[in-house]
Parts: sequence; structure tokens; C-alpha cells
Amino acid sequence: MKRENFYTLVIIVLLLLNIGTLAFLWQSRGERHLPPPPPDSPDNIIIHELKLDDEQQQQFLKFKHMHRRSTDSVQRHIKDAQRSLFALVKQDQMDTVARDSLLNVIEQNEAAKHLITIQHFHDIRSILSPEQKELFNDLVEDIGGRITGPGRRGQGPPPPPRR
Repeated sequence: MKRENFYTLVIIVLLLLNIGTLAFLWQSRGERHLPPPPPDSPDNIIIHELKLDDEQQQQFLKFKHMHRRSTDSVQRHIKDAQRSLFALVKQDQMDTVARDSLLNVIEQNEAAKHLITIQHFHDIRSILSPEQKELFNDLVEDIGGRITGPGRRGQGPPPPPRR
């Protein structure tokens, strides 16, 4: 086989492979298996479902930032108390007074987080029209479930067996 014939054959084979690849891609174009889109954030759900106008959205964003600052602060207090609590494990004797005090701090801060969130929802409700308040009443339970996340309402898998 002459070199020219060999190169011609190679070029034809490569062209057929390219055409076959392009045909496959073109045919399977509509069959893409994309992952599902991420769920909307609670913010977007509230804005969309309640049909907040521009002024309400501005006020909502202010409430959101105040809520975030407050919960971040409380969360830092909880983390600090948890670190201190687990530092007690390093001691030979358990300081039960310090342990109980730290557990009380954590409990109070967890309660404060819930109060901050309830106040946040109450603030949002204060800027709504009567029609929006009706929608909000239906939506608040769904939003609360999204915020707490899956498995936090007794729906998760059972804990592993103790050994």
C-alpha cells in the first residue's frame, strides 16, 4: 500500500469517527441528565410566594441581615461554651459545677436562637398586606421545616446500635 493510499484511508476513518461522534452528540442533546436544580433558599421562597414589592423586599433584606447578625453572635457563644465543655474532658476530675453552668449557657443560647427566629418572622409579618399575611400563615410552616433541615424532626435514620 502506498503512503498516499494509507494517509487517505486514515483521513477517511478519522472523518467517519468525527461524523459519528457529532451525530451521537447531536442525537443525545435532548437527553441530558442534569442534576436537579438546588432548592430555592428560604429568602427566595418568601419573596416569590408572598409577591413582595420592592419596598417590602428592601425591608425584608434589612430584617434578614439583622437576623443573621443576631444568630451568628448567639452561635459563637454556643461554640465557645461547647469548646469549654469539651475542655473539661481533659481534666482528671469532672468539674460538675462548670459542666452544669456551661450546659445552662448552651441551653439559654439555643432558646435565644429560637426567639430571634420567631421575632424575625414576626418582623416579616409586620410589613405584609392582609392578603400576604394569609399566604404567610400557610408558608411559615414550610419555611420552618426548610430552616431546620431534614432529619431534625424525628425523620432521620435511627442511631447506630451501641456496642
